[in-house]
Amino acid sequence: MGVYVNRFRPRLHLTLQEAAARFNVSQQMLLAGVRRGKLHARRAAHHCWVTPTAVAAFLTQEQGRSHAPWNTRDVTRDFA
Repeated sequence: MGVYVNRFRPRLHLTLQEAAARFNVSQQMLLAGVRRGKLHARRAAHHCWVTPTAVAAFLTQEQGRSHAPWNTRDVTRDFA
């Protein structure tokens, strides 16, 4: 017996790839949130499954943090 899937019922869980596409963010950002424990996810079948409400809460929490560029060193100061 197969599993019955109703295609008209809204999906309650999304993979990280689907969540990244829906919320227009990178998949690596969501994966980093899962690894840090800031984004609640379940692992099953080699995928991380998240709920849209958990992703929305994570993104509003991350919006408050300042995202500095990865390379903030002033190069001209080293050679002067």
